[in-house]
Amino acid sequence: MEHPVPRYSVLASSFNQLIDQGHSMPIDETKSRIHDHSLFDRLRDLYPGFDVSVYKPDELRTILSVFGSIEPANLGITHNGLGLCLAYCIEVMQSPDAYAGFEDRGI
Repeated sequence: MEHPVPRYSVLASSFNQLIDQGHSMPIDETKSRIHDHSLFDRLRDLYPGFDVSVYKPDELRTILSVFGSIEPANLGITHNGLGLCLAYCIEVMQSPDAYAGFEDRGI
């Protein structure tokens, strides 16, 4: 995967658009789908305009592994799972060095 800032900024924009359109996902469902790596499939089913085609399948798995490694309680998002995903993207962009080589860790 390329450096995380540009890749996560594209994804952050996608989450932000869904939120702006008034969409939401229960936070517990979001966490569950992150951990079983089904989040992006579910979002594509729910929102046909949600496009992650710029990512390879292994990149999407890595992104969900990164999301799963971040403690959600530290982000202050408690209701909207899409907001949580946006916060995950922002967290990675704020600390890119912590996540730049995540896929190299065997995740």
